[in-house]
Amino acid sequence: MARTVSYPVSCLTPRRGQQRRGFVNEDHPAVQRGERSFGVSMSPWSSAYAAVLALNVLWFGMASWYFTVKSDAATKLLVPKSARDSPLFATLSASVRFLGAMNFAFMALAVLLLLNLSMFPEPRQRALLACVFAIAHAGQFLGNVPIARAGGRRGDSLWPVLSGPMFFIFVVDLTLALANAVVSAGLF
Repeated sequence: MARTVSYPVSCLTPRRGQQRRGFVNEDHPAVQRGERSFGVSMSPWSSAYAAVLALNVLWFGMASWYFTVKSDAATKLLVPKSARDSPLFATLSASVRFLGAMNFAFMALAVLLLLNLSMFPEPRQRALLACVFAIAHAGQFLGNVPIARAGGRRGDSLWPVLSGPMFFIFVVDLTLALANAVVSAGLF
């Protein structure tokens, strides 16, 4: 029984002046590296790149939903009970949606990259993109480090980083920052 193998679309088009050999452009860099789309016979780092993109889609998608659809709940993580009657609570809740929109943009980028793996076939291109995601996660993690070091919520100020949902966010952002950084280094 013959095995069906799918190649990136750019591999199927012969270069100008080149004869069509089979249906695959054997000179295409992705074919020479032995890569095929959607995880079939891909190099280990390319498979890790696809996996970390999928994790980015999940994480940024969940954050986008939480900060846009559940903005009041997200704001309650940040504001102590004693300050929730303030008119500024509604302002902060509306502002949190901006964070949801930023997470949506990162999720959309990860989805588009995952669905179009052949668009950036070179390992260095993929390394650069994984580095961007590592920086995004690291930025969210590092923003909480000073609050965690100061002990989190003290009275009516700041939010509890080392407990509850914020601790989960803190740990996942660190984990995904490291995962994207390792994949970026491996591809480079």
